[in-house]
Amino acid sequence: MAPDESGMPEPPQPPQSRQPWWANHPDLEEMRRRTLEELECGARDPRPAVDEPDPVITEIMSGECRRGLHSARDDLDRARENYDGAIRAARTAGYSWGDIARILGVSKQSLHRRYR
Repeated sequence: MAPDESGMPEPPQPPQSRQPWWANHPDLEEMRRRTLEELECGARDPRPAVDEPDPVITEIMSGECRRGLHSARDDLDRARENYDGAIRAARTAGYSWGDIARILGVSKQSLHRRYR
């Protein structure tokens, strides 16, 4: 610091204020312009047209998905019962575990684990 005429050192000067790199970036300026344009258009037409009912509200009102899930669970239970019954019937009829496994497309070991 150099002293001034009074002999007192001059206070340090703040560095020149520089704007950040993004303050006048052309791409960002364009994005800013488009965003403002979209906001202005949205202010003129605040509610977009709805072509279809809301799927969540539709499900709440109809319960279709819930009924479908219950039906699928019941179908799966019946299929498991049919599967088990067919395996027991095949064993009673004299089919070997290997024959049953080949027909079902599963391993003999998986049948043994489940039915022995």
